[in-house]
Amino acid sequence: FKSSVKSEMEQSLKKFTGISSKNIQTLLQNLLQIFVRCCGVNNGTDFETMSPKWNRTYSMSESSFNYTFNLTYPVTCCKFNLTSFLPEDANCPLNNTNSHYRRGCFEAMFDFIEQYMKLNAVFYALGGILGYEALLIAGAIIIHRASDDSNKVKPQ
Repeated sequence: FKSSVKSEMEQSLKKFTGISSKNIQTLLQNLLQIFVRCCGVNNGTDFETMSPKWNRTYSMSESSFNYTFNLTYPVTCCKFNLTSFLPEDANCPLNNTNSHYRRGCFEAMFDFIEQYMKLNAVFYALGGILGYEALLIAGAIIIHRASDDSNKVKPQ
């Protein structure tokens, strides 16, 4: 299963075209990298070998200056503020210390899924306990109602 998922991710990365692209593979890869906090399939070097269609040109404005760079990994590999959807560090595309460049999305995605599966297991266990408690309460109510005074044997 994992090998087929990895193969699909690699095929999708070959269609990656950049941050302003409208193709579905690029949009999904960008969202995955931002929310799962990862880069590429194995790591950020995947973009050097697996993404021939990627437009590496990145422009940025600061004060009255405009800068244009050729990136080695996409901006979405940077650590993002999830409220503003902007990189936490404007220099991240040039300096991978503020990025997820070394963390591949393949392993990160499965870690993310496992983390939420464990959380779901906790909720299922709590639901089971609450269900059991509800059955005990219902049983106690049934026993209490069945034991009213009309069913008791009275001494003679």
